[in-house]
Amino acid sequence: MFTADMKEKFKNKIKISGIHHDILEGLVNYAYTSQIEITKRNVQSLLEAADLLQFLSVKKACEQFLVRHLDIDNCIGMHSFAEFHNFYGQYSQKKVNHFM
Repeated sequence: MFTADMKEKFKNKIKISGIHHDILEGLVNYAYTSQIEITKRNVQSLLEAADLLQFLSVKKACEQFLVRHLDIDNCIGMHSFAEFHNFYGQYSQKKVNHFM
């Protein structure tokens, strides 16, 4: 978007819809520091934004976080979230199926 000959390359301000400013700020900081805080509160939004903006290492870290926190109480919600966003690694799918 910013390096190809797209209109965003020539603008001073770009509106990125659908990403909360805290999540975007975290990803920008990650680009400079290689550190990001993943919490139960931000993991889903962070995963969606990382996928959209192609932060593959952050996306993978979020997926691993979700798998580590998967339990009997949240497995159906996690399954729905993963299915809706097509976030299914082979290991995480097996773990979700274990609870269902």
